[in-house]
Amino acid sequence: MPKPVLKDAQLSVRISSEILEKMKQEASELNLSMADFVLKLYQEHQSKEDLEERVRALERAVFQQSNAA
Repeated sequence: MPKPVLKDAQLSVRISSEILEKMKQEASELNLSMADFVLKLYQEHQSKEDLEERVRALERAVFQQSNAA
């Protein structure tokens, strides 16, 4: 069975020229294109959200255990 063809999408945003220059500089320092840099930021954000949700779940479990004791 052939693999499905993934189509790229384009994102256009308005940001200040100062922020854009900082992003370009950081992307360059990481040897990333701007597209890869933005994807990296998104992936890091998702990882942080996942971690925060796991911490909240652990806190709920500990709270429930302490109330049951």
